[in-house]
Amino acid sequence: MPYSGGAFVIMDDTYNRTRTIPSLNGATLNFHEFEVFDEGRKALAIGFQKKRLNITTDDNVVVEGRFQDDCLFELDLEHKQSPFKWCPLDNGVVPAESFDTANSATSGEFDYL
Repeated sequence: MPYSGGAFVIMDDTYNRTRTIPSLNGATLNFHEFEVFDEGRKALAIGFQKKRLNITTDDNVVVEGRFQDDCLFELDLEHKQSPFKWCPLDNGVVPAESFDTANSATSGEFDYL
């Protein structure tokens, strides 16, 4: 059962699969964070999207930064929808607040938001 962005598998009390939730709106799943609530009808999860953005370093050099934008999703498990999504880069978190120009711009690693 291949899922390119991962998948959450929900099982009943006899370990039979009841639902499979694939990637979240194109985001890769963070399997560490998945909280079911509302009597099993909803869940909160984190998924990440990799983005490239130009930023200006402290010495006014423009470099391309690679970011992993960790987004929060509310999931409607009954209807397999995500009615709510919140991502740092879409909601006012400025890459310059956390970007490590010495590492991320040259090493190919991602800065995590």
